[in-house]
Amino acid sequence: MKQSYRKLFYMVTALFIISCKPKEEQLFIDIENKEWLSNFKADSLVSFIDNNQILHNIYYQSINNSSVGSSSKFIGIKTSQTFSEYSGQYFNGINFRGYISLSAVKKSKNLSSDILSVSLNSINFMYDLDLKKIVTVNLNTDYEYDNIMSEIVFLDTLKINNKSYNNVLNFKLKDFSNKWDSYTVTDLYIAKGSGLIKFKTQNGLEFSLR
Repeated sequence: MKQSYRKLFYMVTALFIISCKPKEEQLFIDIENKEWLSNFKADSLVSFIDNNQILHNIYYQSINNSSVGSSSKFIGIKTSQTFSEYSGQYFNGINFRGYISLSAVKKSKNLSSDILSVSLNSINFMYDLDLKKIVTVNLNTDYEYDNIMSEIVFLDTLKINNKSYNNVLNFKLKDFSNKWDSYTVTDLYIAKGSGLIKFKTQNGLEFSLR
């Protein structure tokens, strides 16, 4: 008898779930946070000049704007669907390549955050714009989550090549120092509306947006 009641319970539960439309939720990147992406279009050519007065060109190859879906299930049946906005800009050059992206991420039932992800050659980091903390740093195949030593400093203004940039994020790499090589990026600067504007490598070279 108990077995019959159990089967009946599961049947009723399954029918109830099937009859219900999965709950849909859409997460959007905050408009203010979107300003961390540059205004450059796909196929734009951008020039950096180093402290030896050598030019380095990078191309913004693609700009990806999309919605990424994830779902929750109960006994194999979809009960909810979440769509998260994603926007990324990818660039490439002879010596340097990387991307800057933003994504709206579901953290818990009532909490979501906008995550800024930045990659330049071998260094990558992710920064939670809402919690104001670095959530991961990685160099090549090494990752750090819990004991992050790298820092982010915000500057009101930074002047580069006679041009002033406002609202600047400065990432300072302090993790994996025993694995740095001469061209490891140790400092990089991103400005709202302009994207990557400056970076430094371990060998003392500095590259600034021209």
